[in-house]
Amino acid sequence: MLGFATLAGCGDARARPAASALPAAEFLLVSDDSTVWVRTGADGARVQRSPLVIADVGGRLVELFATDATREHEGATFSWGRLWSRDVVRGDSALVYEEPVLRAEAVAYARTHPDDPAIDPEEVEGGEGAPYAASATVTLLDVTGPLAGIEVHVDRWRDDSLVQHDSRWLTLSLDARAPVTLAALVGDDEAARQHAEARATLARAARDAAQLTAPGAERASAVLRALAIDDDGFVLVARDDSAAIRFLAHAPDADDAHRWVLPAQRITAPSWWGRVRTTLPRTGADTLRAELRHGALALETRDDTAGVATVRIAGGATLLRMAGPVRRLIPLGSTLAVPESAWRPALERAFAEAGYYSDDVRAVRRAGPRQARGRLRVASALGRRPRRAVAIAQ
Repeated sequence: MLGFATLAGCGDARARPAASALPAAEFLLVSDDSTVWVRTGADGARVQRSPLVIADVGGRLVELFATDATREHEGATFSWGRLWSRDVVRGDSALVYEEPVLRAEAVAYARTHPDDPAIDPEEVEGGEGAPYAASATVTLLDVTGPLAGIEVHVDRWRDDSLVQHDSRWLTLSLDARAPVTLAALVGDDEAARQHAEARATLARAARDAAQLTAPGAERASAVLRALAIDDDGFVLVARDDSAAIRFLAHAPDADDAHRWVLPAQRITAPSWWGRVRTTLPRTGADTLRAELRHGALALETRDDTAGVATVRIAGGATLLRMAGPVRRLIPLGSTLAVPESAWRPALERAFAEAGYYSDDVRAVRRAGPRQARGRLRVASALGRRPRRAVAIAQ
């Protein structure tokens, strides 16, 4: 079902009295697992909700979502994540990222074990699993301009024992549909400085922990010393009005999930940063509160401990509540690459279709000739919903 709300509450989308007049604006508010379509004007506000995660990539509205491909054998099971983008106007889907390590392992296993053919996942019966199982789940962290930050979480089991439990970060170009190196983003010299600063921060944290007298301090120091920072294990974030990055320090070969998100480090802003920065929340000392602005309309957001964001007209009434935090505001109008006659009906269709999404089936359409349909397993855009079966028409 589609959700409509006025400033006063849900259900009534008719004109509000003049006292409720607001600056005319139309935009999307996007959180980790949903998008809210907001229209304000002389009759107040109209709000429409959808379980989509939408991004603006160079003026194109795209839906982002993740899937898991699975290959099951008697002797081993492999599952690896994929991130997709679906053009809201055209309707076709493109593969942005496919976890390469476990995919290669699955291909190699099939080649070297011809006597252990793959099993259709729908035909797998209950009982004992394979003696070896490995999975790499892809989770979308955030989108900033044309870049998406993801987390890849890897678990490996051998004979019911967990032998690897690790996470790493990557930044992807939604335009090029490929990972982005820090050197490509800021240049070789600055990338080297950022790497050195991050590793110095990690080493300093380990030394500081070792000097503490509290119980567990020595263990904490040892854990920090064992962590590693990948050269390109970063995501792009906003720090005040500046572009910044955060690295993830992790233990790639450990059977536990020790990791540390390093403090944000300011970088030289990409050429497109000025356009994107105005769409991102501005936070202050109170990190649960943020401000957003779209033209003459000023908004305030506040997150509660239950993960719900309350969005208010600045200094005024509550506009809506949604799953938080609010990640970005996408203006609708002249900033888009297609005319309103194209994006409006396409967005209405996307919101309507999302109302019929179930936890069972979701279709992904690729551009090009139709081929045999494949079966996959799919997660939500942020891995927070149950896996769903996906039919891919190629």
